[in-house]
Amino acid sequence: MKENLFIKRLLQNKLIQQFVKFGLVGGLNTILTMIIYYLTYQYIGPSLANGLGFFLTSILGIYLNFKYVFKSDHFTAWTLVKYYTTYGIAMLISMYIPHLWVNVWGLSAKIAPWISLIITIPFNFVLMRIWVFRKKKTSTPSEKPEIEHHI
Repeated sequence: MKENLFIKRLLQNKLIQQFVKFGLVGGLNTILTMIIYYLTYQYIGPSLANGLGFFLTSILGIYLNFKYVFKSDHFTAWTLVKYYTTYGIAMLISMYIPHLWVNVWGLSAKIAPWISLIITIPFNFVLMRIWVFRKKKTSTPSEKPEIEHHI
């Protein structure tokens, strides 16, 4: 009985709910990335194939994360820069891991992108939540509004 209560409380946690939604968006993107990877890795190599899939699915990812996962109230050019900076770093990681996995360690190219996911999923969630789609703090009536300084 206590286990069911723990699970129920865990599932009501906003951070957990957000991570689950992030995971669903990521799952969809992963499926699409894998389709792109398996269709192209024999022609362009595992690193470029994974990078291509990662980039193409990022377009869908930014939309779904903005609207569905993080429910951000504003989208600016700076949001786009932060998103693609985060995504770019994760993409480089996802391209380097298959290189190590296949070319350095001599392991199977078919599972290389899965190893990349173990690293890039938590990396992306943390940076998306605390940097890219960070909600602006709204002041309560008891707080004094900040004064803008103009030069």
